[in-house]
Amino acid sequence: MKPWLLLLCTINTATAAWWLDRETEWQFQDRLIAPERQRRSDRLGRAVAISKQSIVVGAYWDSSPETLYVGAVHVYTPGERFYQHNDVWKHRAKVTSRDVSPLDQYGSTVDLYGNTLVVGVPFFDGDVGTDQGGVFVYQGGTDPETWIELQLLRASNAGRDDQFGVSVAVYENTLVVGAPMNDPSNVNNAGAAYVLQKHGDVWTETTILTPMDVAPDDFFGGVVSIHDDIIVVGARGKDTTATDSGAVYVFTRDAFDVWTEETILTAMTENHGYGVATATDGTTIVVGAIRDGTLGTNAGAVFVYSRDNGDWTLDAKLVAGDGKAGDQFGIAVAVDGNVIVVGAHFDDVAELSNVGSAYVFRKVNGSWSEEQKLTACDGSPGDGYGFSVDVEGDQIVVGSFASDIMHHLGRDAGVGYVYKYDRKRRRLRSRRCRRRNSDGN
Repeated sequence: MKPWLLLLCTINTATAAWWLDRETEWQFQDRLIAPERQRRSDRLGRAVAISKQSIVVGAYWDSSPETLYVGAVHVYTPGERFYQHNDVWKHRAKVTSRDVSPLDQYGSTVDLYGNTLVVGVPFFDGDVGTDQGGVFVYQGGTDPETWIELQLLRASNAGRDDQFGVSVAVYENTLVVGAPMNDPSNVNNAGAAYVLQKHGDVWTETTILTPMDVAPDDFFGGVVSIHDDIIVVGARGKDTTATDSGAVYVFTRDAFDVWTEETILTAMTENHGYGVATATDGTTIVVGAIRDGTLGTNAGAVFVYSRDNGDWTLDAKLVAGDGKAGDQFGIAVAVDGNVIVVGAHFDDVAELSNVGSAYVFRKVNGSWSEEQKLTACDGSPGDGYGFSVDVEGDQIVVGSFASDIMHHLGRDAGVGYVYKYDRKRRRLRSRRCRRRNSDGN
C-alpha cells in the first residue's frame, strides 16, 4: 500500500482535502507572500528567480500607502530550521526604488545570481521620453535583509517606448537586457539586447546585440537568457518560415569578449508563438512556443536543443501529457542540468478554468520525459499559476501572479509556490496550504 499525506485547504466557504502521494518526488514546501497586508492587484509572482538558497519574486503593481502601483521585489531565504527538514521560507526584504513612478512595472522581470539582484522596469520614463525603460541593480551581503541599490541602467541609445528591461538575465559579471521595441537603424520595433559588464561595483554597457537579418516587428529581446559565454535572445515576431513564426538567436563570446551571432533556431509554423520564453544552462537551450497546435489550438509546446559537435540540434519537442487547446504550455521555461520546468498558465485543473500548472521533465538515458505535474492545492480560476518558473538544484519556484488569497487581499494579490525534490521520498514538513474567503474567514 502506498503511503499518503493529507493536505487541507480552505477554498471559499468549503473545506476540501487533497491526498498527496508521498511517493511524489517534487513536494510542496511553502507559499511565498508579502509579510505585510498585500493589496488588491499587487500581482506578486509575475516574475521569479532562485539562486543559491535565495528566491526573489516580483510584484509589479505593489502599492505603498503613499503611491499606488509602483512595484516591488520580495526576497526570501530558508528559515532557521530549514536544514532540519522544516522546509519553510522566510521573507527577508522588500526591495523598492524611490525613482520609479506608478505603472512603471518595477519588478515585472527579475533575475538573481548570487548576491546580485537585477530588476527590470520596462515602462520607466527617462530623459528621451516615456517608457524608455530602465534596470536597477542591487548588491546583497551577509545580511539577507539588506540590499544596496548600486545603479540605474539605461540604454546608451535609448528611445521612447523602447521598453528596455522587458527581459533581464545575469550570470557572474555579465548582464543582458532586452528592449524589444527598440528601433535599430530606424527599423521599427526590430528590438535589441544590451550586454553590460561589471567592473568593480560599476556596470558598463559593452555591446548592443541585434540580429544580422533585422526586420520590423521582430521584437528581438522580448526574452533573454545567459549562461557563461552563451546568450539566447527570443524574437517572437520574426518571419522565418512563415509570418510571426518566431525565432531564437544564439550568441557566443570569444576570448576577447566579443559576442557573435552563432545560430538561429526557428519554428516551422505561422504565428507559432515560438520564442516567447527561453532558458539555457550552457549545454541545453529550451524554447517555449505557446501557440503550437500539436494538441489543439494554442495548446503549446517546448523545443529542447543540445550541442552536437559544436552545433545546436533539436533534442526533443515536449508537450504536456494532458495538454489541450488553450493551455499555452511554454509561457515560461527553466532548465538546470537534467531538469526542465514548463509553465502552462491557462491550463484547466480539476474542471476549474485557467488555474494554471507547471510540468517537470527529466532527462534519463538521453531522453526527456514528463516526471510530474505541479499544481496549486488552493488554485482558483484565472490564477495564472505557471506564468513564471525557475529551478535550481532540488528547488522549484512557480509564480501565480493573479491568485486571490490570504486574508482581505482581494483580487490578483499573487503568490509564489516552492517545491523540493526529495529522492528518499521522506515525509517533508511544510506550511499547511490554506485558502480563505475574501472576508478573511
